[in-house]
Amino acid sequence: MLPGEKRTAWYTPQVLFGQPILRPQVSSSSRRGLGPDGARPGPEPTEAQQPTPVPSVSPVVYKGSRGGHNVHAIHHPFSQATIRDLCKAHRDYRRDSPYFRGLLHSDLEAAVVIPADLRQLFSCLMDSTEFKLWEAAWRQLLREALPGLIVDPETGIDENGNALTLERLMGEGRWTDPSDQASSIPIKALAVTREHAVTAFFSMVPDGLVVPYYKITQGAKESFTKFVKRLTRLSRLRCQIWP
Repeated sequence: MLPGEKRTAWYTPQVLFGQPILRPQVSSSSRRGLGPDGARPGPEPTEAQQPTPVPSVSPVVYKGSRGGHNVHAIHHPFSQATIRDLCKAHRDYRRDSPYFRGLLHSDLEAAVVIPADLRQLFSCLMDSTEFKLWEAAWRQLLREALPGLIVDPETGIDENGNALTLERLMGEGRWTDPSDQASSIPIKALAVTREHAVTAFFSMVPDGLVVPYYKITQGAKESFTKFVKRLTRLSRLRCQIWP
């Protein structure tokens, strides 16, 4: 660099992991305040040019009333970007991959989610048959957890005196409205509901995807005994839905 020259920084747009970034570069100019081609440097990057933030999950937000005496729950559905990213990870890396597991846990643990959110999300990750299997497994896990939640003073009864029920935890019957779920189900109970929904998703089908009975065939290297056991296990799972 010659005496009197000044180092001038400008920004070059690049893409990293699908997100635009602005990487500063430095060059010299023989005239003070001019760019490499003799023109004055352009304006600094505006807010619109900044990298797009990673979408976050925030279905339920709790806000205090004026004076701080009451807390109101405000429900926001899952963002389409979040659901799209999860569906893509599930399609590209499959259910048992560490990447998909980590992404799902991270998104669900980032905020308070209600039964309606869980149904919306998992219905996008499964076909109709898988969804019914998941729903049955989820219901069974919540049924087993309900006695412990009822005797817990933090979850047994809400501030309006309504007792916790399985129907309520599942978001069924009179509890289908997302606003009611967000405002009336205790936060601790919502956490249990979320945990069991995830457990049901990862454990409902040990051997992979659900297929119609007429498509279930014995593998070329699979013994007849193992084939019968696999078919029996699948039948028992489906009997939880169609007894």
